[in-house]
Amino acid sequence: MNTIKKGLSFLWKCWFVLITIIFSFIFTVFLIYPFTFRDKDYKRCYFFMRGWGLTIFYLSGLWYVFKGQPLDKNQQYIIVANHTSFMDIMLMFTVIKNPMMFVGKAELAKFPIFGAVYKRTAILVDRKSKRSRAEVFKKAAEKIEKGFSICVFPEGGVPDDTSITLDNFKNGAFTMSIEHNLPMAVHTICGMKERMPYDWFTGLPGKIKVFRNEVIPAGTYTKETINDFKKHVYDSIYNQLTECKK
Repeated sequence: MNTIKKGLSFLWKCWFVLITIIFSFIFTVFLIYPFTFRDKDYKRCYFFMRGWGLTIFYLSGLWYVFKGQPLDKNQQYIIVANHTSFMDIMLMFTVIKNPMMFVGKAELAKFPIFGAVYKRTAILVDRKSKRSRAEVFKKAAEKIEKGFSICVFPEGGVPDDTSITLDNFKNGAFTMSIEHNLPMAVHTICGMKERMPYDWFTGLPGKIKVFRNEVIPAGTYTKETINDFKKHVYDSIYNQLTECKK
């Protein structure tokens, strides 16, 4: 039975890769890329990016249920969530309607076709480079000034140790929220680690739960209390993850 389950997981991952390649090509070349050259076109670009995320997410056999307060469509946010899978990106596109930009790994820009668009629609960071990490704040400031929200996975990546419920948070998202006086929308993704892990022989389609735990108003924390800010958000997500396991 275990061998059969591993085989089904492998076939499903192959299906996921196939539809990701096909629809990434269609969306990026014909619908997204043409709108990546001017900031004023980004709302249209984001509409198709959401379409890309929705298409791959649902055709993969995943669906989600959402609980939480709606976001103000006229407000910018720093958006944070836990991170366990590449599919988290598609999921956040489905959940967040406000035009936003991800802070993401620079390595993803190396992917054919997708990388060309990724470089224009995300703030890239090489986490091994101190200079690159510092430049993120400058680039984020430019995008915030132009009216975009910023989405950050504060763990800084998917933990290599799959037994970790929630990895330690980096300061970046919290510094952005404080410096730009923006509210922080806190999200918890439950079930993605089990449904879509990086391992080719584990995972199957099914339901994902997404919680918007809270929206922390701008000005709640300061540079002097950034550690309290970080702990507050960490505890909020960790407690929700723990609740999901019950």
